[in-house]
Amino acid sequence: KSVKEFSGVVDKCIGDKVLCHWNCVTRQASHQVKACHAALRIASTLPLSCGVGATVAVACGKAICGNVGTDQSRSFQVFGSVVNLAFFIVKHAKALGLTVLCDQGTFTQVEPLMLGHLVDIVPPVEGTGLAAPAELYHLAAEKGGGASDEWMYEISSCGPDSSPRWMSRVSFVVRQFARGEAEPALCALSEMATAVGDSPAEVGLARRLVWVLLQRRHRAELRPPPFLGGGEATTSCGASPFQCFRESN
Repeated sequence: KSVKEFSGVVDKCIGDKVLCHWNCVTRQASHQVKACHAALRIASTLPLSCGVGATVAVACGKAICGNVGTDQSRSFQVFGSVVNLAFFIVKHAKALGLTVLCDQGTFTQVEPLMLGHLVDIVPPVEGTGLAAPAELYHLAAEKGGGASDEWMYEISSCGPDSSPRWMSRVSFVVRQFARGEAEPALCALSEMATAVGDSPAEVGLARRLVWVLLQRRHRAELRPPPFLGGGEATTSCGASPFQCFRESN
């Protein structure tokens, strides 16, 4: 449904994978953008509607498209290294624990509209469509597409200083908060903001995100918590919004 909504074509199922394509049957403007919109929609809705996770890869490139077969049996097919590249990227995304991953060519086209960051540079691998080292990008969200955009900018700005798995965890927590699940999101972020094993950049980002989420939740100008240079803050009802930090601080 998400693929068709953004003018894509669901081609075939191969095991637990589904191959979809754009700009093959008919010419389409901004087909990379359409594909990435569909990818983000699938990654965000499938876990909620079906209870299963989804890993989506987007790759763009030249391909041979058309009907192949005989008079008795004929079907529309898409051939080319870009197909191999897409399957390689989705496998790499699973290994990194990310939901939506795309190649550099795709990200260049969608960067003005979407939030993302570089997560890996992979060397050429025979049979994967990679003829040269390739940059892979994690797509986090659409710009201007929802309440979580402010925090997604923070996430994407952290860049290569953070591990892909850590970035994916933060992205999930931010979306959880945007859905109205404030308490579990804040507690999860609080644990990340005081974690010992994470890098200083990761801990610092988690702390900034906690503060942004608290401000958004309480709709008030609160004094920063101690680790940001302020004192203990309370809401109008007298309850502390920093309960998760008390033991660790």
